[in-house]
Amino acid sequence: MEADKLGMPSRPKHWNEDKERQRFGRAFRRSVEGYLSEGYDIILDGILPYGDQDLLSDALEIYRAHRLCYVGVSCSLEMLEKRVSERPDRDMGFVRRQHADIHEGQKYDVEIDTTDGNLRDGIETVVAFLRETDTFQ
Repeated sequence: MEADKLGMPSRPKHWNEDKERQRFGRAFRRSVEGYLSEGYDIILDGILPYGDQDLLSDALEIYRAHRLCYVGVSCSLEMLEKRVSERPDRDMGFVRRQHADIHEGQKYDVEIDTTDGNLRDGIETVVAFLRETDTFQ
């Protein structure tokens, strides 16, 4: 539901979507860095900046200073479209564009494909990597 329909103020006129996204991203990465610095193990899902290589590099630099297992999660475009169609708040055009290029140039530690819906295999792949590399001991 839109904010104005809830009686909440809408975004200020000076709101700049790109700047606010970058500002939020920096604040989020700093907060995560705080937890990592205190020794917490964290699983982040879909939090890395998309579409801005500088922001992505910045995030990975922060996270790689700690123990990191960078996992690429993918599925077929057909399965992605099916999943997204069940979530009416998603923009199918954005999802298709993201599917086409989100993994370009990435160097993942582990890659898993969730097309068949078998999450156990993906989890076992990640856990095996963590055990083999002593990432989380």
